[in-house]
Amino acid sequence: MIKLYSKKNSHAVSLVEIMPFMAILSILILPLLILFSEYSRGDSVLKENYEVLSAVEERIETVLAMSFSDLLVGERQDVLIESKNGIKLDLRPISIVNNKKVYFKCIVEEFPVSFSSIKNIKTDNHQRIILDKAMKKVTIIANWGKKDIKLICFKSNLG
Repeated sequence: MIKLYSKKNSHAVSLVEIMPFMAILSILILPLLILFSEYSRGDSVLKENYEVLSAVEERIETVLAMSFSDLLVGERQDVLIESKNGIKLDLRPISIVNNKKVYFKCIVEEFPVSFSSIKNIKTDNHQRIILDKAMKKVTIIANWGKKDIKLICFKSNLG
């Protein structure tokens, strides 16, 4: 038996009383500690993902502002691409939270567009028109560590 003394009265607390108190306390506190540690870890991961997504969205907006002819077919990375109208697509690595490097890659693919429901007035038949090199698919990939984010946009030249 453990004796706790106070000035007014003398109290004794047994180990049998302390053990259930410690068990209840640990049952309440341990989940809270786990919750807070996961929250703080998840918060930094969320912030990291948000920063990278913002950077990729910025590059996609730049691609959409560029002219069709400035988007050359193929893969590009670690470069600064400047268009004829002065718009710059920066694919060089950047640093984000915790000094992690993010590497960017731009893949441009060209493919035809076909229209198959155009009616010929003279023959009353439907025609199919294929425009070669009328559409470009642009994929921006951001890679940092074991993670990556891909955003895709399409640019057309139907004029």
